[in-house]
Amino acid sequence: MNTLSGIVAASTIQPGAGAEKIRAIALLLLIIPITVFANFLRVTSLVLIAYYGGVDRMEGPLHDLTGVALFVVAVVLMFLADGAISLLMKLFGRRSTRLVTP
Repeated sequence: MNTLSGIVAASTIQPGAGAEKIRAIALLLLIIPITVFANFLRVTSLVLIAYYGGVDRMEGPLHDLTGVALFVVAVVLMFLADGAISLLMKLFGRRSTRLVTP
């Protein structure tokens, strides 16, 4: 839950108007799927550690490290999503329809 609240806080810092608002809303909507995916990776890694290394190995520093890795993965995915949204907005953004008169 701390990861989700941290990413929400980081993504709402950017005020903007127009296209920037669309970008901020898109990032806000992507927070939950990104957090769920990062948490899925953490749980999967903990299950694999417990299965192959034993429950004793899972408890302790590895459990804490997977929490840090969860946050890093979520932040990296947010940066990648922001870059993808920016690229899509440049490609499919509004183009001027004014006629140029000589």
